[in-house]
Amino acid sequence: MDEDKKPKICIPAEQDIYAETIDGPDRIGKKEAFIVTREALPDLIEKPCLPACVNLYDKNIRTVASNGNVQYAMGPAHLERGLFIHIEYGSLSDENKQIAQDLQKQGLIEISTDDTYGGIDKKVIIKNMPKLKPGMRPAFDIPAFAKQSLYIAEMFQNQDVYYGRYTPAEMIGQILDAEGIEEKETAEKFLSQNNILGENGAINPYRIVEYLSTKNNSEVIDCTETSYRTINFGKVYDEETQEFWANEELLEKHRNFIANGK
Repeated sequence: MDEDKKPKICIPAEQDIYAETIDGPDRIGKKEAFIVTREALPDLIEKPCLPACVNLYDKNIRTVASNGNVQYAMGPAHLERGLFIHIEYGSLSDENKQIAQDLQKQGLIEISTDDTYGGIDKKVIIKNMPKLKPGMRPAFDIPAFAKQSLYIAEMFQNQDVYYGRYTPAEMIGQILDAEGIEEKETAEKFLSQNNILGENGAINPYRIVEYLSTKNNSEVIDCTETSYRTINFGKVYDEETQEFWANEELLEKHRNFIANGK
């Protein structure tokens, strides 16, 4: 990356670490799930992490875990982990992966393969802010972390959507996993019986649509204006690209980026 294109880091001014100016929210009582809609973010992400996570979501970057609640800030059980936001590394464009590497060199984030929470093998971790003066509470400065995480999120660029989208072959893998089918011979027989694979081994994506609809007793809704089919409780099939999407919103985000670059 050219020097003039490297992310410009703006560090928030340090707060008075001797003053407890914490307005910390209670912990959200649910595990963060696969985020696919913007309106779901406040129900899954605690307020200190929300501005950064919304910023990343609007740039088509996937966050997979975050924590900004008082329980984690107070310690001592969580002092090693502290406050954090986890980004799926695989959801980043090549340009944003380079930005992540530059941020890691500056010690502002960590690219980690040690934490597989949510089944994600490689993550970008926005780190917590330094501890306050020993013996004082909270152990981490929540407002400072909220500001710093947003500054870091703003360093990433707008990109296309690289998560929540599946090829027909990937959908077949999901179907076989759901059916508990592992043996190749059994899989081929199952796919053939459901007409998902033709005699020549070609995948028929429309049969995947019909299978998922029948399996989940959900109606297939054709949308001729936008050329996609809604199936499986919101999952959609894009007839133009022959891709499956986790929901309509992600497909529309993808199409908006292709059309407008955002």
